[in-house]
Amino acid sequence: MAPPNRRDIEFPTLDGTTLRGWFYPTGQNAPSIILVHGLACLKEWYFDTLAEYFQSRGVSVLLYDHRNFGASDGTPRHEINPNLQQSDVHDAVTYLLSLPEQVDPAKLAVLGYSYGSAHCVHTGTLDRRVKAVVSLATFTNGEWILNWTHPNRDAWDPRIFADRIARVSGSEPEYIRVAPEVGEDMQEAEKSSFMPTPDGAEFYSRMRREVTPQWENKLTLQSVFWVRGYQMESALPALAPTPWLMLVDEQSGETYRSVWDKSTGPKEWAVIPGAHFAVVQGDALVKTFELSLDFLKRHLGF
Repeated sequence: MAPPNRRDIEFPTLDGTTLRGWFYPTGQNAPSIILVHGLACLKEWYFDTLAEYFQSRGVSVLLYDHRNFGASDGTPRHEINPNLQQSDVHDAVTYLLSLPEQVDPAKLAVLGYSYGSAHCVHTGTLDRRVKAVVSLATFTNGEWILNWTHPNRDAWDPRIFADRIARVSGSEPEYIRVAPEVGEDMQEAEKSSFMPTPDGAEFYSRMRREVTPQWENKLTLQSVFWVRGYQMESALPALAPTPWLMLVDEQSGETYRSVWDKSTGPKEWAVIPGAHFAVVQGDALVKTFELSLDFLKRHLGF
């Protein structure tokens, strides 16, 4: 198989952090899309394949690692601060528009998966340089998600704030795991993992084993604090008139309807076969690409 037609890139954010990734060119004045991955994921996890799909159909692609992860700079390592990572998407837009290939500014879209989809929706509400938004297996509300995965909040809050106080005094961050190992008792794993679910354990374990052995199964404890306060629902009324495609995983399906209703459109809804982590793999990823490309061609005119 021929190597992908891409080049390494890096760009600065508003606070001076350098983010790194890949640019997949298709020529002058092309439509373009920025791909924004999920929580604690790396750019190599299926989104490089998605980038090649878009490139093969004439869409230039920018794909990068979130700050504090992968090839990108940022400290503390393995800390998720969604407000900063969402802000970084604006800087990705700026960088994409500055490239010598001169992508068409009237045909620039963003596509996010899971946690990254919330970043893309927020970016679309604030940044009219973004002409279309695609959200896949959408992250909607951190409070709701954590109440589901960690119902015993009283066991977490004292740890979180003790760690925060210690860090203010100069201590190193406390870390938890992103997900447990396959086969662990999930009730027990809830005490030490952000995502104590069997499918989360399988996905992250397999990505580390098969794709990026250097990936570390860790998050700062403060990541839980930041994610709890992050949600995209209140921003949705401001998304219009930017077109929005909401791709929901088959398992979650109708639970997203109340979120969907908060946007006045233009908007479209489609279901991708499989559960949350399955939608970025195999035939489901192809379906995501096909639906996204069709949506973008109709709304951006290429």
